[in-house]
Amino acid sequence: MEKRELGHAVIVAAIVAGMLAANEVARPQNWTPVGLYLYWATRIAIEAGLFLSTFQALFLAPQLSRRPVVHGCLAAVISFFPFVLAVTALDIVLGLPELDLSIGGPATPGPRLLPFAQELGYLIDNHLVLSLLLWCTIMFTRQPDIRRHPANETAEEIGARPPEKKGNATQTNGFEKKSDLEAGPPKLLKRLAPDLQGQLLRVEAQEHYVRLVTEDGNSMVLYRFGDILHELADIPGMQVHRSHWIADICVGRVYRQGHNLRISARDGETIPVSRKFSAQVQRRYETLFQKK
Repeated sequence: MEKRELGHAVIVAAIVAGMLAANEVARPQNWTPVGLYLYWATRIAIEAGLFLSTFQALFLAPQLSRRPVVHGCLAAVISFFPFVLAVTALDIVLGLPELDLSIGGPATPGPRLLPFAQELGYLIDNHLVLSLLLWCTIMFTRQPDIRRHPANETAEEIGARPPEKKGNATQTNGFEKKSDLEAGPPKLLKRLAPDLQGQLLRVEAQEHYVRLVTEDGNSMVLYRFGDILHELADIPGMQVHRSHWIADICVGRVYRQGHNLRISARDGETIPVSRKFSAQVQRRYETLFQKK
């Protein structure tokens, strides 16, 4: 999760905490307004922290990161039970009535499953609304500018066409690379954090997201793969699969695995080559093709 997304989520959580505290009608006895605001700030911080940390942890499962709605729903469900336990413990420590417990008074022995089930039902709407607000904030922050293709050119043709020769160029890996002053970074790369705006190596499509891999790291961005191919038209490289674009400088070697081609990228990943682009890949990277 980028710093900008986290910052926006913190702002939303702070606004929610302030609104809940301002509209609290049943303030506990002997509580000052400052104490009430601190209570809701702590409670919302716990809730938001659990959701955001769960949301970030789920990025380890690529199949979830490709489905933002499922990703957000699962993060809300997983973080709900720890949130209820944490808030229940917080209320008990502060002396608020929870699970039929009375601080300092006699306690009835035995489990309190029914009161805990009631607590789940009481807190679920609060958690779902806050999770939805945080998820929408993250998605809105990631929303890119949408650009259209030229009318007579498909996304595949844009990604597969060879780079044009103009101006001064340097030789890298046997392929021409335009100077930084002439080509410049794609507009999308400028939206990344400054520590990720290095040389673009490859792009991988994952449903509504694209993973941008640069020399400095990688980041998931909400973007259409076809639109980013248009932005990459001036960078030496090509689309090799319906979900993969790779820069010339990132190609380590090309080899055949069974009946399919594979590209060994310089960042350590193996990129599949679809049959549609097989002949183009062999011609473009002929010097890197290993027949055996």
